Amino acid sequence: MSMTGVTCDNDCVQKYEALKTKSTCQGIEFAIEGDKIIAAKEFAKGTSWADFVKSMPNEARYYVWDFSFEDEGVSKSKLLFITWNPDSGKIKTKMLYAGSKDALKKKIEGGLIEVQANDVDDLDLELITGRARKGF
Repeated sequence: MSMTGVTCDNDCVQKYEALKTKSTCQGIEFAIEGDKIIAAKEFAKGTSWADFVKSMPNEARYYVWDFSFEDEGVSKSKLLFITWNPDSGKIKTKMLYAGSKDALKKKIEGGLIEVQANDVDDLDLELITGRARKGF
């Protein structure tokens, strides 16, 4: 449980494990409903980074994304944990998501690169690729 009282639904962990081990989808969107974090949406395998960024809502969310990139001619992928908390969002919602992310992160920890994004510029492909190459 987070300091906001929000807990993580067990389905979130199952969907994350399926993404991590079986590559069942490209990414997962997590949302807070009531006092639980739920897996709200799965992105089809092969969804591009550009299409993912275009789909960002105007409200806070969490995402786990299987990010694919090239590093010295070798195809690689890293899992990203993205906290999407847009500047244009409602203050109360922004605070709820900021204070609740640990409830999800503690359940799905393990090798994730954490990205805090407040607008689409924070999700620039070159910026994210550079972070993925460095591993943080």
